[in-house]
Amino acid sequence: MHITILCNIYNEAHNLPDFLDSLLVQTYKDFSVMFVDDGSVDHSVQIIASYRSLLDLSCIEIDHC
Repeated sequence: MHITILCNIYNEAHNLPDFLDSLLVQTYKDFSVMFVDDGSVDHSVQIIASYRSLLDLSCIEIDHC
């Protein structure tokens, strides 16, 4: 069974490496992670991009109206 993890983020660059590293060591591997970025101004999106070759990740950036 495939699992999709949905994470809302806003300026979470300080937490993302620990979160993503914990996913790398999981024994269950049939999962993907979708991030919804609510306009972060830090480097959260770049951190996610740096893990894309290691994990099944996607990121949706929300533009505010």
